[in-house]
Amino acid sequence: MKVFLTGSKQIGKSTLIQKFIQENQVPCSGYITLPYFENGERIGFYLHSLISLERNDILFSHGKQVVKGVFDDFGVEILEHSNSGLLILDEIGFLERDERKYLDVLIKKIKEYPNVLGVCRKIDISYIKEIKHLPEVIVYDLDHCDFEEVKKAIETLWAMKK
Repeated sequence: MKVFLTGSKQIGKSTLIQKFIQENQVPCSGYITLPYFENGERIGFYLHSLISLERNDILFSHGKQVVKGVFDDFGVEILEHSNSGLLILDEIGFLERDERKYLDVLIKKIKEYPNVLGVCRKIDISYIKEIKHLPEVIVYDLDHCDFEEVKKAIETLWAMKK
């Protein structure tokens, strides 16, 4: 199962993944991106590993600045240590576009890992297009698909992999 969700901002891509994981008690590895707040205002994002590592929650954007090297360092570490359960990649976007080592490991991991569930920003970038066109990858655009129907389809695919 290799499924990616795309769609407009705030349409429920990450929420769908979280509901699927919780409702089906799915063991996971990989990462999620979480907002970073100061004084109640979102001013950046950080990578949160879903596996136990010595460090976690590394800031990769602050204001309009990308913290260079976070994906090539911490992102690669997460991917290389993710070796069990469902690989969660939430989300793949444009902030990592200059992190070549990370992007190479990411594409390789998606190709090799048996079960992947992720979010791809709805943007026209070469590595996102490559991911969406990999063999076995299914892409659901939540701008055009019903949330519950997509969740049910993922549950069916997951049940077939067990």
